[in-house]
Amino acid sequence: MSFGPRGRPWDSPDLLIDGVIDDGDLVLEADGAHGSIHVRMGQVSSVRPGEHGWGPGLHCHGLVNGAPTDVWLV
Repeated sequence: MSFGPRGRPWDSPDLLIDGVIDDGDLVLEADGAHGSIHVRMGQVSSVRPGEHGWGPGLHCHGLVNGAPTDVWLV
């Protein structure tokens, strides 16, 4: 992702343009500051509201390319 672990959204924000559920997977597509982003999260095991450093959002946990991954939708 374009922010990295220490990035700040006002430095190089991503703009979510599409988020859908496709065949049980969470599919996110965005025009990021560093190019297009396409993330497909399968086997979503949890989606819960929470508080991220950038504000309230949804914390999603599942698999991306077979690896356990957390994604915040803020």
